[in-house]
Amino acid sequence: NDWCAELPLAKFTYNNMPHSATGVSPFYANKGYNPRLILSLKDIPSYVTHKVAEDLQSLHQFLWNEINTANQAYSKHANAQCDPTLTGPPAPYFGSIDATSRPRGPLSN
Repeated sequence: NDWCAELPLAKFTYNNMPHSATGVSPFYANKGYNPRLILSLKDIPSYVTHKVAEDLQSLHQFLWNEINTANQAYSKHANAQCDPTLTGPPAPYFGSIDATSRPRGPLSN
């Protein structure tokens, strides 16, 4: 029952699973790859890093498109639930104080 010792592995697993909105894992979204438990970063040639940068730029554009598509789908559903007679945000109301009117009294000037 030492669940605390298992948290790092649970976090790694969660961050390595595809997200429903983007279709890719948070690791992939930030790094352009899904990491393995054992990584070696020594002796990476510069052309490899250039390729990774290009791949990340392409990935970020893809993710932006996926998030935009998800937002549009959400907006369509949310807007269908809205009252079409409302044209803007409601006026602020604080208890019995009408925040849209001017103050009355000795400090109203």
